[in-house]
Amino acid sequence: MLETALRLFSEKGYHSVTMHEIARSSEFAIGTLYKFFRSKEDLYRSLMTDLADSFHSALRSALD
Repeated sequence: MLETALRLFSEKGYHSVTMHEIARSSEFAIGTLYKFFRSKEDLYRSLMTDLADSFHSALRSALD
């Protein structure tokens, strides 16, 4: 789900992507998507947090 959301947000921008589009593209039912994320904002926040954590880990490894 998150990989699909990242791809769609990158291609179309946050405001142009819908939760239905993310669900359809990731081959999940819309209810499943809402089971994990309350809203598109919640999904986006989770995605950005995961990306920031990955970046932080990579940066820490490079500095060590």
